[in-house]
Amino acid sequence: MAESRTPAIQATSVSKWFGAHAAVAEVSFEIQPGEIVGLLGLNGAGKSTMLRMLVGALQPTSGELRIRGALAATNVARRQVGYLPDSPPLFDELSVTHYLTTIAELRCVPRDQRRRHVAEVLESCALGEVATEPVAALSHGYRQRVGLAQALVHQPDVVVLDEPMQGLDPMQIVELRERIRHLHGNPTVVLSTHILGEIAKTCDRLLVLHEGRLAARGTYDEFASLQSRRLRMHIGPADIDRVEAAFRPHCVSFEAHAVSGGHRLELETDEDRRAELVRALVGLNVDLLGLRAEHDALEAVFQSFLLDPDAEGAS
Repeated sequence: MAESRTPAIQATSVSKWFGAHAAVAEVSFEIQPGEIVGLLGLNGAGKSTMLRMLVGALQPTSGELRIRGALAATNVARRQVGYLPDSPPLFDELSVTHYLTTIAELRCVPRDQRRRHVAEVLESCALGEVATEPVAALSHGYRQRVGLAQALVHQPDVVVLDEPMQGLDPMQIVELRERIRHLHGNPTVVLSTHILGEIAKTCDRLLVLHEGRLAARGTYDEFASLQSRRLRMHIGPADIDRVEAAFRPHCVSFEAHAVSGGHRLELETDEDRRAELVRALVGLNVDLLGLRAEHDALEAVFQSFLLDPDAEGAS
């Protein structure tokens, strides 16, 4: 029999009430050791509340939230978690090395191991060239790296990152993404971000919160496979009514626009129907002058689950 592993994070019917308002309601999920999981949701969806419960800053009103088997609000669990909030807790008057050493001490890293721990995060977060600089003198990109380093300096089992790419320029986003991907496999990472394009490049799975509830879960590919596909076709002269009649069995929607030398078609299909559509054109003896397929952007995928109350998420 295969040995079972304790989930890195386990939420069981977790709810958090503030007065009469449920910020999180009956949320259950598991995250396995080494996964990088994205937490998505509109403002007010419950993401920040869930993250604060994960790091032990809040206790659930009901249900259980465990980190490697220990209740998240206990010191046993807190010692296993690293946290980068949306505003990194930096001490501007300290040098980068002094600051990280102080955090290592606060995180109860043994005295004889602190220098090694700090040296390792300086290297892994590419902070070597600013190690002696005061934190106050750093650019926003470097400050985010220092924030990531403080979350890692005690070598936690779970790292929680709240909007780590906020305010970064495109190059800095790429650099920080690579730092996060480098963590893959150890530790477990929970990442909240509004930069949806980064999710597919960074995370193994997605959890989508909406109005405090878990609306959907799955990989990016599973989400994308549930969505329609958009096609743009350029065809030669044709009886457009006959083309629409031939295409309708294969299309969710059909739009035609007259252009010089033919028509431009904008279509949506429930799956990849390019072969059927091309065969239909051949049967009508219509020339295909151009074809482009576009998967819906993650923004559209995201909105379909959050804004359509009847939508069902990937499992």
